[in-house]
Amino acid sequence: MIGLDFVGLLITSVSIAFLNPIKPLCLQTLGVVDKVELLYYVSLLATLSSVAYMVANLIGTRYVKNTLLPILSLAGMVMALAMSPLNSLAVFFVLAIGIRAIQAPIQLILMGGSGSRRRTGTHIGLLQSGQRIGSAIAPFLVSTIATTVNLSMAFIFIAGFQFLASVFLVYRNRKLEGMHPDTV
Repeated sequence: MIGLDFVGLLITSVSIAFLNPIKPLCLQTLGVVDKVELLYYVSLLATLSSVAYMVANLIGTRYVKNTLLPILSLAGMVMALAMSPLNSLAVFFVLAIGIRAIQAPIQLILMGGSGSRRRTGTHIGLLQSGQRIGSAIAPFLVSTIATTVNLSMAFIFIAGFQFLASVFLVYRNRKLEGMHPDTV
């Protein structure tokens, strides 16, 4: 099961990291052209996203179960598609923060939800590797799409990745249903 969780964490990490390199480009498209103002908005967005991620983790540990993970990922897909037109700075902020926060419970459950107690260290190490690899791949992919095709296509690509994560999480849940906890 570690392999499935590794792939899941890789996909969700890529989904989260997609927005990082294109935030300044999105803000410029929305009319923020002053360099100091751009830096302010990017920093504010990073701070608010991190706080939302932390709050979502706290809520996720209590209320989110494996069966909700694909639904959360689909909600991230809808948010990414809603960002495509880039009409409003406030809408962009809400959706960017929402995408980050909605992935938090998914990652938290994948990090600790299905490994046997004997292999906890190995499980967390592999999953953190998936998280780091995902964060390394995403900026290159999305910035290449945004600069070679266009920004709207980058959001469609992000939504596609969210959909891929949803399909994967449904598959993972089906595999977990019939397994004994010690064989996971």
